[in-house]
Amino acid sequence: MPTRFDGFYYARWEGLNPGGGAGQGVAFVKDGRVYGGDHVSFFLGTFEDQGGAVTARVGVFPLNGAYRSVTGVVDDSPWEVSDIRGAVPLGALPMNIEVQLDGERADSHAPISACFIRILEFPDSMTNGAGF
Repeated sequence: MPTRFDGFYYARWEGLNPGGGAGQGVAFVKDGRVYGGDHVSFFLGTFEDQGGAVTARVGVFPLNGAYRSVTGVVDDSPWEVSDIRGAVPLGALPMNIEVQLDGERADSHAPISACFIRILEFPDSMTNGAGF
């Protein structure tokens, strides 16, 4: 079902623990799902609009073997951010909405911060209108 968040986003993220890194990529948000990634990993997940807040659960998957994740850990297998959340305004969202999200890895509890900036809003995303 279409949501007010539907669109194509520029995303940046960082690990907030000592030794943490940063990254950036893109994300496709549609119908309560999020799909995205960068040159070393991709992520898939779900999100819920709770009025003035959004919560998500995201799995992170390496593309080509081991890599140093934003939490500073060398990962060669999938990992999860099971509770990432942020505040959002009520009502219709502007095209270039910035959503700040904070959470932690489910396994190590290393803190992670992410910012999603919508760069393309899907037409009629709240009314299930025609696509491009």
